[in-house]
Amino acid sequence: MVEFWSSTITLGHIGGVIAPRVSRPTSEALSSPPNRLRELREARGLTLADLAARLGTTNQQVSHLELGKRQLTVEWLRRLGAALECHPWSIVEAEPPKAG
Repeated sequence: MVEFWSSTITLGHIGGVIAPRVSRPTSEALSSPPNRLRELREARGLTLADLAARLGTTNQQVSHLELGKRQLTVEWLRRLGAALECHPWSIVEAEPPKAG
């Protein structure tokens, strides 16, 4: 078995021939980990439309970020932090990491 970009490839017999079988990850495996985006947006009294306007994107994109259907990249965290006037880390954790 080989892990390849979140897909698992195994060898199996298909019609007497050894061939690779690929199992795709579930939608749960593809989603982002939980975040605090909705909590922070609502605490500031912002609607999806308000935050989308601040970000220059659509309500749907913001909703997908909140629900973990879209990945929170470093760029998204920076943009969201600026729009919500908070440290980008607070979008994924309640406390920013401490300098060690």
